[in-house]
Amino acid sequence: VRVRTAKATAEIGLATGLVSFTDATGKPLLAESAPTMFGSTRIDGKPSPTVSQQFNRGTDEGLYGLGQHQNAQMDYNGEDVELAQHNMDIGVPFVVSTRGYGLLWDNNSFSRFGNPKAYDFVGEGMKVTSGGKPGWRAEYFLDGKAAVTRQEATIDYQYINDQAKWPEAAKARTVAATGGQNTAGNAVQKQTVVWSGDVMPTVTGAHKFQLYGSSYYKVYADGKLVLDRWRQNWNPWYANFDLPMVRGKAVAIRIEWEPNAGYMAFFHSDPLPDADRHSVWFTSDVAQAKDYWFIPGGSIDAAIAGYRQVTGKSEMMPKWAYGFWQSRQRYDTAAEVTGVVDRYRDLKIPLDNIVLDWRYWRDPEWGSHRFDPARFPDPGKMIADVHGDHANFMISVWPKFYPTTETYKELAAAGAVYPGNLRQGNKDWVGPGYASTFYD
Repeated sequence: VRVRTAKATAEIGLATGLVSFTDATGKPLLAESAPTMFGSTRIDGKPSPTVSQQFNRGTDEGLYGLGQHQNAQMDYNGEDVELAQHNMDIGVPFVVSTRGYGLLWDNNSFSRFGNPKAYDFVGEGMKVTSGGKPGWRAEYFLDGKAAVTRQEATIDYQYINDQAKWPEAAKARTVAATGGQNTAGNAVQKQTVVWSGDVMPTVTGAHKFQLYGSSYYKVYADGKLVLDRWRQNWNPWYANFDLPMVRGKAVAIRIEWEPNAGYMAFFHSDPLPDADRHSVWFTSDVAQAKDYWFIPGGSIDAAIAGYRQVTGKSEMMPKWAYGFWQSRQRYDTAAEVTGVVDRYRDLKIPLDNIVLDWRYWRDPEWGSHRFDPARFPDPGKMIADVHGDHANFMISVWPKFYPTTETYKELAAAGAVYPGNLRQGNKDWVGPGYASTFYD
C-alpha cells in the first residue's frame, strides 16, 4: 500500500507490516528495518508492554536533536541517549536527519535512543577482578591516610540511599552546608576513594562506558587519562567514554574520586553490530502501541518547520529576553535580589533580567507558591524596585507540591497530581524531609 503526498511517499508492506518513506523523487529517507519488537515488564506492580523500533540500519546520516543533554555530543549517529526529564537534562524524542526529514517518537514514557538495552554496572555484565579476586579493589582515605581497603563487586553510590553502603571507618565529619544544595553537608575532612581493577571484555569492539558522578574524579584506562571532571553534588550526571577492547584482553581501570559527600556509579555496554550501532532506534519502557510521526521536509530547517506545525508554533521572545540574565543557586531575601540589580547598575554592567529560582517559600511549604513573609515581606515592592532599575524579573515556579499545601489539595481534588511518590513514602531531601509529589 502506498500513500503519496507532494513531499513524500509512505509504503506499507502488507506481508511484513514494515513502513518506509521516500521523497518525491523516490529517494529513500526512512525505513523500518525489522518488525516492531514488543516486550513485557511490570510497572507499579502491574504488567505493561514495552516497544522498540529500529529504522535505517547501517545508516551514515547525521542525526541531531533529542532535547538538551550534557555529554558533549552533537551527531547522535552511533550514540546512546536516555530520553527522560531530569534537572538540566531534557529528553525530547524528536530527531532530524541530514537526509532532510524529522522523526517524532510519540511516547511519553522513559525511552532510549540507540541501544535498546540499559547499561549494566561494571562488575555485573562485564567482569572485573583485582589482585586475583573478583570485584574492585576499593581504597578509602581520610586526610590522606588509609582508612578502609576492601573488595567491592560494583561501584554504586548513585543515590542518597546508597550512601548507607559507605564504610563506617571512612566516613568524613561533615557540617551543614550554608549554600548550594549538598544535602549530605560539606565534608570537613578530605575524602579520597580509589577503585582499581582489570575489566575483561567478552566481545571485541568499541565498548561504551558511563560514569555517573559528582565532585572531582579522574578515570584511567591502562594508565591513560580518559576522564577528568568536576560536577556539582546536587546534580550528578553521566560522563561517557568509549574504549576499543579485544575479547579476552583485560584493561586496567583506575578511578580516583574526591567525593565530599557526592555520588558515583560506573556502567558499561557491550558493542553492538556495526549496522545496529549506526541506526535510528527508539525504545520505550511503557507503550500500548508503536506511534511515531514522520515529517518530510527536504532539509533540516524544513523538517523543524514541520515539527512546529505538529506541536505548535514557537513565538519570538521579546528583545530583552535575548540579553544578559543574572541567576544563582538562590537569593535568600528580597534585599539580595534588589541589591544585585543595584550593583550591576552601579558598575554600569548591562543586565536585562534577574531570576529568583527556588526556596523563596517556607521550607515546609514547597508548592504553595507563597513567599516566606520573613524574607520577602513585600514581593510587589521587590519586583517594582527591579523594574525601576530597568531590569526584568523571572521566578521559577517548580511543579513540586507538598500535600499540606492548598495548591496540592486543589490539584488533588481535580485528579491532577501524581500519587506514586506519596504511595511509596518518598520524602524530599530538604530539612527533615517532607512528603512530596508532582502534578500529572
